Amino acid sequence: LVTFLAAVKTGRPYVPIDQSTPAARVERVMEVSEAGILLTPDRVSAIPVGESYECARRVEENDPFYVLFTSGSTGEPKGVVITLANLNHYLAWMRGAHDFVIGGEVFLNHAPFTFDLSVHDIYLSLSTGGTLFSLTKETATDLRKLFETLRGSGSTQWMSTPSFAQMCMIEKSF
Repeated sequence: LVTFLAAVKTGRPYVPIDQSTPAARVERVMEVSEAGILLTPDRVSAIPVGESYECARRVEENDPFYVLFTSGSTGEPKGVVITLANLNHYLAWMRGAHDFVIGGEVFLNHAPFTFDLSVHDIYLSLSTGGTLFSLTKETATDLRKLFETLRGSGSTQWMSTPSFAQMCMIEKSF
């Protein structure tokens, strides 16, 4: 998440790619998106702490904020560009439609950051001063661990896919 925000604060959109994505597809996404750099957890951890970088400019209202790649029915990666204006309109709509407790919400995130559903959790938590509680892939697929984690999460906000909600409904106490 820090790298997402660092990218847009330097005038560049981010393109999240799942770690399990095959190398050939990562290369193709990099090519299609014309990304200048691929940041992995190892590469990010190698950046010197306290290092200062000059920012050319921040992402402006009509600039791309992020690009999500679909699987594409042809197998060819297709990027969906979301501008800062798009994101701001969504957040304004959500904040106007719901009575969020500023600084008091815990947003449960179970969707990978490569999936558009995660935008709800990430940016509503940031824009309301809330907390983002992310489930790991391992936790989400281990039902015992999942229910234990959900009970202790303190989550007050949750947006889900129907399939994930149906899986959670297995647990009667849920």
